[in-house]
Amino acid sequence: GLYRSAEQTLSILEQARLEPAQRAAFQREWGLVLLGQGRLTEADQAFDEGLETAYSAGLERLAGALLNDKGTVAAARGAPAAATSLFGRALESAQLSGDPVLAFTAALNRARIAIELRDIGLFESSLDAALNAGRQANSLDATQWLSIGSLQNAAVRDLGLPARWRKNAFDSYRQALERASASGDDLAFSYAYGFIGGLYEDELRMEQALQWTRQAEILAISAGADEALYRWQWQSARILRSEDANEDAISAYRQAIATLGRLRPNLGQGEGVSFRERAAPVFFEYADLLLSRTHALDDESAVERNLKEVRATLEQVKVAEVQEYFQDQCVQAAGGSTELDTVGAGSAVIYPILLPDRTELLVSLPSGLRQFTTPIGSAVLTQEVREFRRHIERYDFRTDYLRHARQLYRWLIEPLEADLVAAGIDTLVIVPDGPLRTVPLAALYDGQRFLVERFAVATTPGLTLTSPQPLERAQVNLFAGGLTEGCLLY
Repeated sequence: GLYRSAEQTLSILEQARLEPAQRAAFQREWGLVLLGQGRLTEADQAFDEGLETAYSAGLERLAGALLNDKGTVAAARGAPAAATSLFGRALESAQLSGDPVLAFTAALNRARIAIELRDIGLFESSLDAALNAGRQANSLDATQWLSIGSLQNAAVRDLGLPARWRKNAFDSYRQALERASASGDDLAFSYAYGFIGGLYEDELRMEQALQWTRQAEILAISAGADEALYRWQWQSARILRSEDANEDAISAYRQAIATLGRLRPNLGQGEGVSFRERAAPVFFEYADLLLSRTHALDDESAVERNLKEVRATLEQVKVAEVQEYFQDQCVQAAGGSTELDTVGAGSAVIYPILLPDRTELLVSLPSGLRQFTTPIGSAVLTQEVREFRRHIERYDFRTDYLRHARQLYRWLIEPLEADLVAAGIDTLVIVPDGPLRTVPLAALYDGQRFLVERFAVATTPGLTLTSPQPLERAQVNLFAGGLTEGCLLY
């Protein structure tokens, strides 16, 4: 994950006089460092230059490796057809150069893309090619068997292949266990146990699933591998929740989140996977579990503590997203953050939480933190937000957007409207998430007035990312402008 340091080290060789084989190898390493930083266009260019050098020097094996790297770039760009072609060419080069390890890698990569394309024939032929390459190499190591098992399991889940493929996955994971035992590889051991636990989870055999998963946790701790540990803590939490062991599930979720806190600065680096894609489900599942138990709490102070823990949990996701966007772990510290619950007596902070089956609204009122529930799942809400955005972007006088603005008002504001009025609220601070970040929430419509006509409306990316200090009012220079009539420009 130290890509910038690697780039600085490699730059020493950039102007050096290198033999063609060295130059091609350098260009490949340079491309891999760029790929690790998500600089896909530059990485692809470096791989092209290396490929040209390799072909001119007759370096078939290195050319195959570069084709495989270009396939990885194409996959990261969301071009599966191009990736399939490149992985196929890499496989041919590996076979020509007699490199079974590269052949295995390229064939397995093509099988992954086949799942994305939902091409069963391509998947089966690619997996056969990978297994043939493994036999030519005399044996597959634990990591390779883990990769095969994961693809076999994915084929059941994503391609609808028969359950015997899950049995094939189990057999592959057992092969990985044997190889890991022979080599003393605790990390591979951990993944094999954890993946088998996942198979039992899929089969709803929860007792066995928990046994295998907990053994995977122990091995991940032994290997000092947080990147594996959080997965198995999360898996344990899901299993426990499915068995209605909610207090134990809460403990497991907390452990997974604590592990992610240590891991977060390097999570997903170079894999083209964002923090939200990789880890946010842990936080949202935990928040969902906490929210679902709120109504069972009799003590108002316990309810408020529970809701504050929900909000603090999801704040970690928002902070991680901002840090990831700016590639700077110090963003929050530099901002001098302050909890936004203290913005003023006439203000309310609205914190929407989009879940698959409902939308929760946490609202900070002068009397305390309240929970409101709208029975609209994230998919339906997202579609309505997209329609709203599409209509308000039209450059005409049509008012079609009002229908969507009214619907979003019903879902997001109406449930808490009476409480806002009763508390004398005049300012709303909204912390939008997901698709709600893409639209002006001030333009929500109650059927007669827009939201901004009733309240001052502010939005913020998170509760702890800003410092809401009032401006110095002694000497304020202000320029304000606006339109009294709208018009079309042609």
